[in-house]
Amino acid sequence: MGADESKHDLMLKKIQLILGIAVGVVTLAVGAYNAKKIFFSPQGPGAVSIQVRADGRAVPQAWVQISKVQGGIIATSETGADGGYSKKGLEPGNYSLQVSKGGLQPEKLFFTVEPGQTAELNLALEALPNSIRSALEEAGASWIKKKASE
Repeated sequence: MGADESKHDLMLKKIQLILGIAVGVVTLAVGAYNAKKIFFSPQGPGAVSIQVRADGRAVPQAWVQISKVQGGIIATSETGADGGYSKKGLEPGNYSLQVSKGGLQPEKLFFTVEPGQTAELNLALEALPNSIRSALEEAGASWIKKKASE
């Protein structure tokens, strides 16, 4: 302790030292956390796995369309006999999914694909109300009759 240093000055130096060490520890922890995310997180494309059900049963041959939110259509297909569909090799990002099947209300939802992860989606489609179903069947029947008469 120098001759002109007071107890007050000494106390301030101790506080500054303690604060400097605390800030250094916090900085080190944040740096380690970010390094872990960069170097140890899964990389590469992701995937989506879809399961479509109605009334607790699998919905085979439901039409499926996957689109990039900021882009175009990525895939269109149908579900298998088990009501399932999967798509691998998707870039990480935000997507929309549309699913439809005759007699059931179509569904649209959004999902995110993380690098190296599989987004698992379970959809429960509901039956169309009878009034809508009847109107659609009538429209289809009249269209078929019109095409047959041409």
